[in-house]
Amino acid sequence: MIIKEDALMGYETPEEKEKKRLKKKKKKQKKQGDEELSYTKQSLEIIKDPKKVYEYTDKGKRVAVISDGSAVLNLGAVGPKAALPIVESKARLLQRYGKVEAIPLCLDTEGVDELVTIIKGIASTYGVIFLEDIAAPNCIELQQRLQAELDIPVYHDDQQGTAIVVLAALYNSLRITNKNLADLKVVINGAGTAGLAITKLLLAVDVGEIILCDKEGILTPGSKELNFAQKEMIRDDKINVKPGNLETALIDADVFIGVSTGDVLDKESINKMRRDPIIFALATPTSEIDPKLAKSAGAKVVATAYNRNSNQINNQLVFSGLIKGLLEAKADNLSLSLQVITAKAIAQLVDQVRQDNILPDPSDPEVISQITEKVIKAVNSEEPIIPQELEENLPLEVVEHLSD
Repeated sequence: MIIKEDALMGYETPEEKEKKRLKKKKKKQKKQGDEELSYTKQSLEIIKDPKKVYEYTDKGKRVAVISDGSAVLNLGAVGPKAALPIVESKARLLQRYGKVEAIPLCLDTEGVDELVTIIKGIASTYGVIFLEDIAAPNCIELQQRLQAELDIPVYHDDQQGTAIVVLAALYNSLRITNKNLADLKVVINGAGTAGLAITKLLLAVDVGEIILCDKEGILTPGSKELNFAQKEMIRDDKINVKPGNLETALIDADVFIGVSTGDVLDKESINKMRRDPIIFALATPTSEIDPKLAKSAGAKVVATAYNRNSNQINNQLVFSGLIKGLLEAKADNLSLSLQVITAKAIAQLVDQVRQDNILPDPSDPEVISQITEKVIKAVNSEEPIIPQELEENLPLEVVEHLSD
């Protein structure tokens, strides 16, 4: 039998309900107040020590992948909307393999000044800026100005990414050919974004001699329509500026690196090079020479941008591990020494170096973890670069912008 007292169990009077509601409201307000106080304390701590932004936020896990769509691979200037699939795919690769938060951003703007302003305006949210598919020479000035003005690393895949993986491939190629960096004569065909970045990194490791070529021939002070970056580069003592063309440049060369136009090499060109030449034919979609033809002409090591009868030189080997390492180390710049260390780390991941095996597999998870570890260690041991020292290594045109 159900008695009256049982029926009333669990029943709340209006007064009791109101009391409970006020109690919940007070508890919620206290929680919100505690959170607001906590956020306020965090903000105050960051004001005192800006580096604490990494401790209280996700800045150190986040990278911005940025393009203006002015130089999409094999397509050219397609604009920001058409560049978005490429930028999103790069962001997904960083998320999948680097385990970082990658935000794709395609900017509908033109000109270096406006790009600098926009990117500087959003940079405080990110731990790394990752530039993608921006036309030369704007991309070179953009990367240099941003790196000089921001306190986070600024990486451009077409510049630093390409240069690092090429240097890694060269390190292991030299093990096969028994040659030294200081004795090398290197010919680089393509004096644009990738070619100049490769040249800069090879100069940093003291390669003996470099000849830069474009479609008009060897770059010299008298070459027509040189941009600011090319003018700056050919001032270096190790850049051979003796007039000539690609054919004359290859005479007694040890290494050919092509990052421009396809089908520019033949057997006769390779026959003019020194013993056991190294051929990196990286033009896309057609390489400078068919790998089989290069090997038949005597090339000791051959690599292309594709995995077709040759080694493959692919930027994917670089960016996931490097970006993750830069973020975890809370790095404030991407120095040449860090780029060299990354290249060495990649080269050392190849257990058995052979003519057909000079680089590790990009899908190997050990590649990313090893690069990340080496980058973190290098950042933590590297001397900080002060603005004055950074400016000393910049072209005059870039320094002038910084002083405006």
